[in-house]
Amino acid sequence: MNDADEQDRLAARGLDVTVPNVARIYDYILGGKDNFDADRAAAAQILAVIPGGSGPARMNRAFLGRVVHFLAAERGIRQFLDIGSGLPTASNVHEIAQAADPDARVVYVDSDPVVVLHAQAILEDRAKGVAAVRGDLRDPAAVTASPKVRELIDFSEPVAVLLFAVLHFVPDADDPRGLLAGFRDVMAPGSALALSHITDENIDEEARRAGQAVYQNAAAPITPRSRAQIEGLFDGLDLLPPGVTDISHWPGPDPGGAALHFYGGVAVIPPGLRALPGSRQSHGPTTARPSGSAIPARTAGSISGAGPRAMSSAADRRSSENRSLADRLWEGLRVLGCRFARRRRCC
Repeated sequence: MNDADEQDRLAARGLDVTVPNVARIYDYILGGKDNFDADRAAAAQILAVIPGGSGPARMNRAFLGRVVHFLAAERGIRQFLDIGSGLPTASNVHEIAQAADPDARVVYVDSDPVVVLHAQAILEDRAKGVAAVRGDLRDPAAVTASPKVRELIDFSEPVAVLLFAVLHFVPDADDPRGLLAGFRDVMAPGSALALSHITDENIDEEARRAGQAVYQNAAAPITPRSRAQIEGLFDGLDLLPPGVTDISHWPGPDPGGAALHFYGGVAVIPPGLRALPGSRQSHGPTTARPSGSAIPARTAGSISGAGPRAMSSAADRRSSENRSLADRLWEGLRVLGCRFARRRRCC
């Protein structure tokens, strides 16, 4: 199908592809095919401002692919819940999972209604056992109870919850550990949680201050975290070797030192952890346990999470629901330019 035919098909669903869309721009940067002239032109402008800006995005996507293949082919997981997914773009989750088992089921979840509509149009007639639904990371109960999610995901069986390049948009005040516990509590033993997360451990103080200035009043401020803080996000789970590491090295041995862009890791639900349906377990200040390793886990650092999660106000929740993938990616690209290009004044 050529661009004109696809444009007509999407227009019939209320999507205007003559206006650049950040999810499609990201698709183009990753080498995908679900993008149009306006998106490609915008991507060229972005990459002109941030030379090499596609590198971290491609690195993160490659990590996602390795994790999904590992979980499907080596651990036998057949259900995947991709939170904050954006478009099912190049080398997407369902293609990799279904290459291991054609019966694998995948649900893509995003808070942006335009992205969800476009994802549904992309998946139409292209994939079976796959769905795209609207949902917010900050409301795990609503995501896991969604009828559309439950049509494909059976939480009494192992499921992989994927959170790639999304948790750094959740500030400490929103208790990311508590949010992850909301998913963990409905996942069966043998399930997995995998994530990637931006870090600023490997940048100088000047670049750090510049990034903080950019994001002080941003709609979707980024919260980079240290390795120890990211390990704290796996509270109550068994981290698989090599633990939390630079995503470019996973699953190989951790060479040590600070990651340049992203840390990531994969953990599993240990036997006996799962709570009763509809209940919440007590979340004490324990730390993740690297599976099969005698090396003790690092402490959780300053990540909040001991005790009940503070309830957001109705206004905060509406603001969260209205936060679009466009905001997240544009600002993510800016942070790559300002924080990781070190002295480049690009934003």
